[in-house]
Amino acid sequence: MAAKLKRATKSSWLAGKDKGKEGEISAVMPKANKAIVDLA
Repeated sequence: MAAKLKRATKSSWLAGKDKGKEGEISAVMPKANKAIVDLA
C-alpha cells in the first residue's frame, strides 16, 4: 500500500533521534518509498 504524500505538506518524525520534530516535504520518491523532509 502506497502512502499518499504531497510536496509542501507538513510532516513530523515518529521515531529516531529527531522524534517530535516537524518539517516540510520537499521531494517524494514513490519507487524508492522515500520522502525528503526539510526541517522547519
